[in-house]
Amino acid sequence: MTRMIRRATALAGAVAAAAALTGCGGGGDTVTIEPDDLALDVGSLLQTQVGADAPPALDCGTETLELGEGDTVVCGLSVDGDDGVYDTTVTISEISGTAYRFDAVVADAPR
Repeated sequence: MTRMIRRATALAGAVAAAAALTGCGGGGDTVTIEPDDLALDVGSLLQTQVGADAPPALDCGTETLELGEGDTVVCGLSVDGDDGVYDTTVTISEISGTAYRFDAVVADAPR
């Protein structure tokens, strides 16, 4: 249990580097992203960044997201062994067709 809590602590305050990803669709200055896909992409990036054995679970909602550059989504991040849920702010930083880049910042403390 201590190991998992350390992982949550390692994620708290993390700032994920922008990563190129593929969205489900897009047109013009927006991209359509399914919330589960965004959660998986952000979780994978954070897992790599902190060297965790498994990605954190993220809940980015249930409705399809239509996002433009600079738009943000707040997802709830949780890990096994820690009852806390950490706000994770995901900001779309660049869109090119259906590809997009994002930055993610994990809150220092749980909700």
